[in-house]
Amino acid sequence: MASTALAAALDPLAGAAVFTDDARDDWRDCPIDPAWILDGAPRARIVTLANGRDHWATTALWDCTPGTFEWRFAWDETVHVLDGVVEVTLPNGDRRRLVRGSVAFFPAGSRAVWRVVEPVRKLAVCRRALPVPLARLLSAPERLRGRLARLAHEVGRRTPAVVAPVLASPGRLAVAIASITWLGLDLVLDLI
Repeated sequence: MASTALAAALDPLAGAAVFTDDARDDWRDCPIDPAWILDGAPRARIVTLANGRDHWATTALWDCTPGTFEWRFAWDETVHVLDGVVEVTLPNGDRRRLVRGSVAFFPAGSRAVWRVVEPVRKLAVCRRALPVPLARLLSAPERLRGRLARLAHEVGRRTPAVVAPVLASPGRLAVAIASITWLGLDLVLDLI
């Protein structure tokens, strides 16, 4: 879903548990940009179910009447079709038919032509995509932990059984600190 459509929807409490069913009366219009409409007069509606505490993720129900339009994905979006039929054509010409139970992922920045054959209702799980340098920076501690774990495992394999328990204890911190020097250059190069 485009971020403008999500912003126009209701803003449930971030971080609250959400339970729902099909008997909703809080649908709001979610107009498709008229410049995107290729055929027909599709009418879309939305119900925002939940927002992440940081507002970087949103879960919503979305439905649309028949018509054809280009959709430009502003967020990473995973869709699960709950009802209806839609034919999705990707820019490379690949065409997929999504029906009840179908799941698809569309990365932020992608486009697709949606031809709603039968009124469609989907569950959309949307996540804002971070800029690549920021995403790599935020994932650096986890990557470093993984590298240190692999190094500790390798050191443990090559170390006599008497020394290995020492490395698995708080003394392992000394090994980790020494390893940072070795891994530091590699980590910095990954971030560039």
